[in-house]
Amino acid sequence: MQRVLHLPSIHHVSAYVEKILSWAVALLLPVATYTLLIRLAVYFMELLYEIFIRYQY
Repeated sequence: MQRVLHLPSIHHVSAYVEKILSWAVALLLPVATYTLLIRLAVYFMELLYEIFIRYQY
């Protein structure tokens, strides 16, 4: 059985994968950072809200 699909060389594939990974990191890192910051902000707001309500009574 003859292969119709000629796979590119390993070096070419690894360079392509590295490029994809670098793009993925560049795109996902800011998103993850912003998500973390927003979650921390929400957590602190809830904490302050709890403290505020407790000191009201």
